[in-house]
Order: sequence, then C-alpha cells, then structure tokens
Amino acid sequence: GILTAMLAKGNEKAKVYGVEIIKEAVDNADELMKNNNLSDRVTNIAGDAAEVVPKLVDEILNSAVKRPKVCVVLDPPRKGADNKVLEAIMQSSADSFIYISCNPATLARDLKTVKEKYDVIEVTPYNMFPRTAELETLCVLKRKISPSF
Repeated sequence: GILTAMLAKGNEKAKVYGVEIIKEAVDNADELMKNNNLSDRVTNIAGDAAEVVPKLVDEILNSAVKRPKVCVVLDPPRKGADNKVLEAIMQSSADSFIYISCNPATLARDLKTVKEKYDVIEVTPYNMFPRTAELETLCVLKRKISPSF
C-alpha cells in the first residue's frame, strides 16, 4: 500500500495497480488511498500475483488502443518472483521495470529470466538492517530496443 501510494502521489496522471496476496493488507491499502485522496487513481487487488499480473497485462497493458507509458514495479517476497509474473512482464508493453529485492540470489535468478527483453540500467543496494546479512536492492531495467533492418 505505501509503495503504491508513493507511486500514485509521484505522478498525478498515473493509474496505479497494487497486487497483494494478503486481504487485510489490501484493506489497509484501500484505507490509505482513501485517506490520501488517491482512490480514483489506485486499484488494489487481493490475489496471487502469479494469477493477477498476467490478467492485468492482457486486459490493460496489451489491449490499450493508445499505448500508455508503462513502468512495472515488482517487490516480491524472499523467494523471488513467480515465473508467471516475469513472463507476463516480458510479454507486456512495459517500457521500464523496477525490481525491489530482499534476496540477492533470487534477484540474480530473476534477472537472468528477463534479460532477453530488458537491460539492467542501474543497481543500488541498501543496507536497511545494519549488523545483519540482509540487503535490499533496487534494480532499474529498461526494455531493449529491437534492431531495425
């Protein structure tokens, strides 16, 4: 909810979708959007990202008559992103892709999966938990441009 609210507040023209498997978290996110006057631009969906994201890609991103500029922000659990989510992102019209990771091993694995369609532009590690082995990483990716012949 907080990440979704920040994305919506940062761009007044954006339509933002948040997907969370825990229903109570979605209820809290809906309340946060209401309290910050963002309900008209944010849709929070309770469900498994592996099921929801491919549907969103088909219904919204790939069926748009006028293709909007699209950025996907993914913040998966420690186990990394589900392959269905990564495949949907690769099949989408998303121009850029931001991956927030709390596990360098699954980040590396998932970046291998998307490297055919996306280039890594920037990787920024954050030590948010001093004196632990935990590390957050923000990775910015940009869609590869197909060569023109």
